[in-house]
Amino acid sequence: MTTAARRPRPVACVLLCALLVVGAWPGAMIARARQVTTPAAGTSLEAAIQSCVAITNDYRRAAGVPPLERDAELEAFALEAAAYDSRKRRPHAWFRKTKGGGISRAENQVPRWPLDRYGTVAEVVRQGLDVMWQEGPRGAHRKALANRAWTRLGCAVVVLDGTVTVVQEFR
Repeated sequence: MTTAARRPRPVACVLLCALLVVGAWPGAMIARARQVTTPAAGTSLEAAIQSCVAITNDYRRAAGVPPLERDAELEAFALEAAAYDSRKRRPHAWFRKTKGGGISRAENQVPRWPLDRYGTVAEVVRQGLDVMWQEGPRGAHRKALANRAWTRLGCAVVVLDGTVTVVQEFR
């Protein structure tokens, strides 16, 4: 068996994440989902999640807003949203359908950015959050990033069919 044949496919990663969402307790699901590797970029989901949180908190510091704490429950919901929205090809569909799952008060999303254009999942996270921040103080995404009312954050990343979807959930 060649090295390429042993690597999981992006669809397999999304299916694994979806199965974990449906059948597992959120804490266990997050722990298992973080071990999945995004094959095209060689970036673990945990590294992408850490990057999402760190970049968000860097922007918040620049705006004089306290940093957000990672939240496992919000991460589980963000993972559901990223997988669902990526499959449906509709941003914010899961958030709207579930009314934030009863736990999220706001959502930002980088929907289905082509991995081959950005090279790595980390670059999609970085550039996606930068686009949101560059909307300026009146932009809806920037307002979510810098909202003083939020204290918790859940980030998730899903790779499907050569695209990357990044979801942030806030409360």
